[in-house]
Amino acid sequence: MGKAQITYRMEMAGYSLEIKCEDERMVSYLEQEFQKFAGGDGSDISIDLSVVRVDGDAPGAVRRDCVRLPVPGGSTLDVEWHKDAGNIRLDATAYTAGENRQDNGLFVESFLANYTFSLVLQQLRRERVDELFLVHSCGVEKDGRAFLFAGRGGSGKSTIGMKLLERGERVLGDDMVPVSRGETGWQAHGSPMGGDIPRTLLANTSAPLRAVYFLEHSGEISCRRLDTTQALASLMSSVVPAQEIKYSIRQTIEEYDHESLSILMHDASMLAFEVPCFSLSYLFDEQPWEQIFQVTTNEEGV
Repeated sequence: MGKAQITYRMEMAGYSLEIKCEDERMVSYLEQEFQKFAGGDGSDISIDLSVVRVDGDAPGAVRRDCVRLPVPGGSTLDVEWHKDAGNIRLDATAYTAGENRQDNGLFVESFLANYTFSLVLQQLRRERVDELFLVHSCGVEKDGRAFLFAGRGGSGKSTIGMKLLERGERVLGDDMVPVSRGETGWQAHGSPMGGDIPRTLLANTSAPLRAVYFLEHSGEISCRRLDTTQALASLMSSVVPAQEIKYSIRQTIEEYDHESLSILMHDASMLAFEVPCFSLSYLFDEQPWEQIFQVTTNEEGV
């Protein structure tokens, strides 16, 4: 007799989803890490998640129609998924190798959760929302408006998020922030996909997207408005279609198929044209934070 299936319900980007899973460790992880996203009736997307744990290394060959995800510490996730209208079936095999198997297990849960949520966004995009994608950024909500701080790894996205969190602002996401375009314009949404800021500190809310800041290291503080062409060029390095997040097979822009690339260009062009974008230069480990906040607190920015 198999284990009893546990149902966990969440809300993300304005939609309600349910995850059905027999793996108690995975469900316990969701309950602990995603408290801010718990709730809803699960009416939009249903995910049937199966987890098999193998104490050892992954086999050399990857099964057909299976995605292999390397996990920190030497573990590996093999994931196979199937989709139809409103439903996703996800079969995951976790090979937990390495010296610290307990920590590897936590990494496995984290990676699997992020991958699951990416598939949810893919399903929403295909069936419900025209412009819905992810921006590699830290999203902050201030006075009912949302702002994204985008940039390469190490540019200070999480640092700015933590500093703004300390000032009483709300952080929507610290790694991949969903944005969508509706009748009232662009919206940024709370995201459970984790970065350096603990998920328990994130806000599960949505707000009108007011501006996007692209972070660069410099010896002086400056904030320069980008024209549409410059903004699009910067966005193309930060925008990630919901169906192709960084944990999936495709890793570079050259590997996107023509249709996905066309959608990406269209969405990024619309955002670059309709949302103010800025280049924010600073040396985040030396310069006074109050000066940085003053630069971004003007009539055109935060």
